[in-house]
Amino acid sequence: MTSITNDYYQVLGVSYDDPSAKIKARYRLLARNTHPDAGGADQGGLFTAYAQAYRVLGNADQRERYNESLGILIRPRPLRPGIDLHQRVIVTPEEAERGGDVPLAFVRYEPCSRCWLAGCQSCQGQGLLPTGVQLTISLSAQTRNRAVVFVEGQGGCSEPGGERGNLFVYVTVKEISR
Repeated sequence: MTSITNDYYQVLGVSYDDPSAKIKARYRLLARNTHPDAGGADQGGLFTAYAQAYRVLGNADQRERYNESLGILIRPRPLRPGIDLHQRVIVTPEEAERGGDVPLAFVRYEPCSRCWLAGCQSCQGQGLLPTGVQLTISLSAQTRNRAVVFVEGQGGCSEPGGERGNLFVYVTVKEISR
């Protein structure tokens, strides 16, 4: 039988300043493995302990009262800002001259919302999931080699549910072989 602590943060394995989205993700991961209806064995009341901890920490008002009762003065931190990504697109001299829309496909690694970057079965222990992205970027007419196209909000996320960074696309104009 596993010993269960009275500190709800320790029960869920989260920090005092973790955002509510992380607490929710951690609870779901733990509860999924121990929920009796899902075929899990409620090992020594673990599922009940997880549910009770989440009932308190998952509610902003109850979490604040709980923290005050323990003398915890730390507030939950906001989600971390996104990460800027960089990609390259190769265009023909004709495309660069006339401008217009150009397709761009790349793989963006998304933080796993199931384990919150800790590594689990669905992300093969990496904490990140490769996701194919297909965008259309707009080139202005007479785009030059090494131009940079800024695409707002199409970068990476630092944490599940967080804002995306920006995408910087470096344009290479293909040289004509004669």
